Amino acid sequence: QGPGGGAGGGSQVSLHKCSGHTDSIYSIATNAGGTVVLSGSIEKTSANSRGLIRMWDPRSGERAGRLKGHTDNIRALVVSEDGRHCVSGSSDATIKLWDLGQQRCISTVAVHTDSVWALAASSDFSTVFSGGRDLCVYATKLRGTESTLLFQTPEGNLPLRLALAPGEGAVWVASTSSDVELWEFGAALESELRGRKW
Repeated sequence: QGPGGGAGGGSQVSLHKCSGHTDSIYSIATNAGGTVVLSGSIEKTSANSRGLIRMWDPRSGERAGRLKGHTDNIRALVVSEDGRHCVSGSSDATIKLWDLGQQRCISTVAVHTDSVWALAASSDFSTVFSGGRDLCVYATKLRGTESTLLFQTPEGNLPLRLALAPGEGAVWVASTSSDVELWEFGAALESELRGRKW
């Protein structure tokens, strides 16, 4: 199998090249149906601000819009299943909920004290889970933006990615440590936390 060769000796080709960012891209997301593609970068948006989310048409690869409002790098993105909303996490320590049709920010949550690096959302997109450089993992209700601290990872174990477990009563955390951890918090976000390492 040569360079670029796939299973059975085939080759892979890029179907689309979405060009438009002027700086490094740190996050990308799409909805389950693949009707919306978003990318987040550290692109400069004004004299004192960085951080731009671009919307792409997945059929053509053309630009479909942009979302401005963060003041630093866009580290994480999650899109709702219906493709109408997204949540972004940034190095400016905020989480933003966006209306993609209107291309505007609906609400901003400033619960972390440092960069937000990881996001996951409940299947009904009512709650977003966020992990940050402050070592904290929060659950935030997107209506009313009420946040609950679920747990804090051990010193030096910065949460880089989050994935909800089936049943949504626990979250998998990939961090800068060599472990993947499953943290249980219960459906009501009130049960005693237990961390299990694999």
